[in-house]
Amino acid sequence: MATTKAGSDTVLVLSRTFTGSREKVFRAWTDPSVLKQWWAGPGFTATIAEVDLRVGGRYRLGMRAPDKDVDYVVIGTYRKVQQPARLVYTWTWEGSGHRRPW
Repeated sequence: MATTKAGSDTVLVLSRTFTGSREKVFRAWTDPSVLKQWWAGPGFTATIAEVDLRVGGRYRLGMRAPDKDVDYVVIGTYRKVQQPARLVYTWTWEGSGHRRPW
């Protein structure tokens, strides 16, 4: 696993093809009610889905493991929002410990 220092210039680019329409996939990543349906991993419950969908806007997504009484929360800022074609954002675990659910 690679690690980086906060504020580094490391960039991760993910590209994947989905069978849904561009509009439906974009909504899955940006609509809080839809995010809560799929975002948390197997066995986890999505507890937080906050989205301010605009360049400079922030998001906050939380999930909880069935055997834990803590939310694992990721936060970030939208850098590019080109509906429905492109979404660029930062990603970091909330809190000083950068806790991960695994």
